Amino acid sequence: MVAGGNFADTLSIDAEGKLIAAMGPLIANPGDDLELYVWVVTQDAVYKSELKGKGFANVGETNAQWNTIGADAEQSGTFRAGTGTGIGAVIATTKPGGQVSVTWWATSLTLTQEAQESPQGDAAGP
Repeated sequence: MVAGGNFADTLSIDAEGKLIAAMGPLIANPGDDLELYVWVVTQDAVYKSELKGKGFANVGETNAQWNTIGADAEQSGTFRAGTGTGIGAVIATTKPGGQVSVTWWATSLTLTQEAQESPQGDAAGP
């Protein structure tokens, strides 16, 4: 099986316009060494992250996922709610044998503002 993936349809940004994390489905063989390179771009901002051996869940299963939570990531600019483009490239090296496959993808996605909790005590009481 050739490794591959995509992005979740919707990604969240915080109140300051920072992308919280990129994530999506993953296709890969269990035991493969995986490297994933991710970019999320808009007219005003770019986010990039690398996953090497971590950030992958349920590899080889139908619900396999990747995410950049806790990964090193860099962002330039400020994201706003709306549309963006996700670009990903995965490099999979099989064990044993060391055969390398490279797959990349690009897709349109939606950026949404994460809901903020309202401070306690703001509501008028009787």
